[in-house]
Amino acid sequence: MKAATNALATAALMLLFESESADVIRIAGIGGTSSFFAPVEQGWNDTCSRLGIECKYVIPDFNNVGKGGRRPVDICMEEWGKLMESGYDGYALGDPSCVDDAGQWAAMIRRVTGDGIPVVLFDKEIKGSNRTSYIGTNNEMMGRTMARQLKQLRPEGGTFILIGASEERATGFIDEITRDNGREDRAH
Repeated sequence: MKAATNALATAALMLLFESESADVIRIAGIGGTSSFFAPVEQGWNDTCSRLGIECKYVIPDFNNVGKGGRRPVDICMEEWGKLMESGYDGYALGDPSCVDDAGQWAAMIRRVTGDGIPVVLFDKEIKGSNRTSYIGTNNEMMGRTMARQLKQLRPEGGTFILIGASEERATGFIDEITRDNGREDRAH
């Protein structure tokens, strides 16, 4: 897992780095608060250091969620606004809790990319955002893979439940778990 998230951070930085031709490159990213993002931050910082570019990695402070009706996306948008005011040459956005209003984020990203500034999304795709690049999981394929694994573990079939999956992941799972069986509640 650590290698994968380090690679994710490195790839995001490399895409931003290669998208810019300025002598001084300044890039910024918003990461998550879960333990998943610790190696992402480490990979981000290591890569910035290795490339000799100025970077800022922001972890939103969600301690004020709920106060005054504030949502995680409100706090992330404040952080994003501060970064945009600082005039960075590229941005990476990777915290799914920051994206509960995809339309709002898509509009903000379109504005930034419209000015020729690259935006890399990782771990969370935002449809209609006109982002420069996306690095992350193909959720439909992940759902199919999960179903294939269950079929191997329970070849006789059974009743399965999928909790907390994205629509794409659920679609892949259902398509695969019901493939070739003629019965929606069995894996064979």
